[in-house]
Amino acid sequence: MKENQWGKYPVLFSLYIAQSIPMSFFSTVVPVIMRQENYSLQSIGLLQLVKLPWIIKFLWAPIVDNNGRTTASLRRWIIFSELFYAAVILSIGMFSLQTDMKLIVMLMVVAFIASATQDIAVDIFAIKQLKPGERSLGNSMQAAGSFTGSLFGTGVLLIAYHYFGWSNLLIILALFVLF
Repeated sequence: MKENQWGKYPVLFSLYIAQSIPMSFFSTVVPVIMRQENYSLQSIGLLQLVKLPWIIKFLWAPIVDNNGRTTASLRRWIIFSELFYAAVILSIGMFSLQTDMKLIVMLMVVAFIASATQDIAVDIFAIKQLKPGERSLGNSMQAAGSFTGSLFGTGVLLIAYHYFGWSNLLIILALFVLF
């Protein structure tokens, strides 16, 4: 593989990290925080329903696919999804887990819709950018990015929550998604 072709792998790796850190945070760290705030186990269990957008993303995947025929249009889908994802995360940080949980959960669903949309666009982008012989390494970038994102989105952010608090942590998280 030519040296200038290696640049697509870090891009894929970082895009998969960007979608998985917040997703891991909301699906793993938020339940821990909820338990600390004495929410019922039923409420904590039901929180996992925020992942529904990822389950049903096949419903709007054809729209992204049909409107993502070029690299430029896919980049627009990715950038718009990431910007929207970051904005929703930032807005979640403005609310209190103690008093605004229902609103936070609704915003989490919206954030997961943006994340799922970004995933669709990145997967299409990977297929278009990678030759058949490069796809196994591309798939490794997907898996590594997702698991690295999970590592940071759970363990590291749970520790960070202790030091920074809810609002500051979500500002940091939104900035990371933008980065």
